Amino acid sequence: MSDPITRLNAAPEGRYHLPFPYLLQRVFCCQLLLHLLVDWKKTMTSLHFATETVVAAAPAKLWEVMSDYGTAWKWMDLKEDEYVVSAGSAVGSTRTMTHMPEALVEIVRKNDAETMSFSYELTEGAAQYNMSKYVPTFQVVPEGSGSKVLYSVDLVVVNPGEGMPKDGEPPFATADGLKAMIVGMYTGWVNNAAKLAM
Repeated sequence: MSDPITRLNAAPEGRYHLPFPYLLQRVFCCQLLLHLLVDWKKTMTSLHFATETVVAAAPAKLWEVMSDYGTAWKWMDLKEDEYVVSAGSAVGSTRTMTHMPEALVEIVRKNDAETMSFSYELTEGAAQYNMSKYVPTFQVVPEGSGSKVLYSVDLVVVNPGEGMPKDGEPPFATADGLKAMIVGMYTGWVNNAAKLAM
């Protein structure tokens, strides 16, 4: 008796072929193996960065500036024609930024005027920064006669390198490089917003 796995069936025309379920199973296994090989080198790493920036602007005025999704381009170092907002600053509103090769689309997840806390999520374009998730949050709190902005971000990075990026590599090539880029960016943004709030 022949092995059922390798058994050949006689076709009507006299040819021999393998059973169709057997072939289908082998095709599926090959596709699964290929998928695993492609994803084998991908490592997803969850990161959390945070920074604090103290400025002279009054909290209420600074919050007014930073929570306005429609004019955020003014303190984010963007041009007005690179920035499009869908529907104000309410939860669910989106903004599209076109200063990168691939457009960045972000959606408001939280806008709480009482606690002066604002959160948004990058929904399109994260891959060009080597990320699969990017959710920043900022909060404005009183600090002396001015304000302190607590800025943090939760993100997932694909295959992050170690240490600082090498010459010729983008800042987001490593986790440390990405942190330095983001912290520097947030600090600059808060200082820009503070100037508009004075």
